Amino acid sequence: MTTKTYSIIMSGLICMLCAAGTLVWTGCDTASATEDLVVSPSSVTLSSGQSQTFTVSGGYHYTWSLGGSSSSSGTVSSAQGSLSSLTGSQVLYTAPTGDSLSGSVTLSVTSTIEGSGAGISNSPAYEVTGSAVITFQ
Repeated sequence: MTTKTYSIIMSGLICMLCAAGTLVWTGCDTASATEDLVVSPSSVTLSSGQSQTFTVSGGYHYTWSLGGSSSSSGTVSSAQGSLSSLTGSQVLYTAPTGDSLSGSVTLSVTSTIEGSGAGISNSPAYEVTGSAVITFQ
């Protein structure tokens, strides 16, 4: 093998290794997508009409729901209170108003990664959830 051929082969191998390294370093962050979700604060007590901001960490692409209910619009408003948004890492919850406010409601958040049935990865869908308890006084 000549020196010129050897140099071309080595250059090609180095380029392939660099490209593979770049894919690994800049690929999707799947580890953070499968982390447990942590909602902060995890519990709070609110009076009639009071608001509280909740923040989630771990995962990504968040969907919020209130007491098991969901909506296709951008907000949720019901006898259980209201949410400022259904997506994002933060949500503002506002307690319902009324003199006979009592009990509690669960604020839930879900992070989902869609599965891939095509190609060589064939990865299943993955979903993690977190929650906070809102008690009324």
